[in-house]
Amino acid sequence: MLSAAGLVCLLGIQTGVAAQAIWEPGVAGEPIPKNYKSWSLFVICNPDWLMVENEPKLSALYQRFRSFGQAIGAQHLALWFWKRQPRIGNVRADDIDVDRKTAFCEKLALLPSKSPYVVVTRAYPDLNESNLRPDVLIELNKLPPADVGNLLNKLTDQLLVEGLRQVDFDSEQYWGAWRRSVEATANFLGGLIKKVKLTVNAGPVKLEVEGGRE
Repeated sequence: MLSAAGLVCLLGIQTGVAAQAIWEPGVAGEPIPKNYKSWSLFVICNPDWLMVENEPKLSALYQRFRSFGQAIGAQHLALWFWKRQPRIGNVRADDIDVDRKTAFCEKLALLPSKSPYVVVTRAYPDLNESNLRPDVLIELNKLPPADVGNLLNKLTDQLLVEGLRQVDFDSEQYWGAWRRSVEATANFLGGLIKKVKLTVNAGPVKLEVEGGRE
């Protein structure tokens, strides 16, 4: 059972199209909840993001990720790792569980220089699991915070338009919604961002887009 400290926002898990599931541990190392169909991790292992002067940008990034978590629906858990709960409206780099984020970067062989990442996996994200891999990987590649925010907003919009949280998980429609969302976001990337890579490698979909080019 989740502790009260670890449960910042976990709403409507059982039913409801507008439901969401966002998990933020209250202490370092708190076990990740099970019994979800996928887990979406926001992974920062680039130390530049964790400098004190970048905390306002980090706070904005955190809010964008919460919006993304709402878009994917209640059966799919979005995770942001804290080592202690920040005060409301005051996200500090010292509050982030850097060790845990770094451990996932190492486990998934993700280069710190290309973070932040959004990692979506159908496998329970256990650091001791040998075959853990991303089903969807968004490589943000040191983008400026404003561009990261624009990208996540665009992808979130597309996932909502495609009705991702309303279709059966792991169905052709589910992965088709991911494909169309990534392709639409790729067109956006082509006009604005050249560094980002989005990869879907799950179900019937194998798709890689980099800077708006497939």
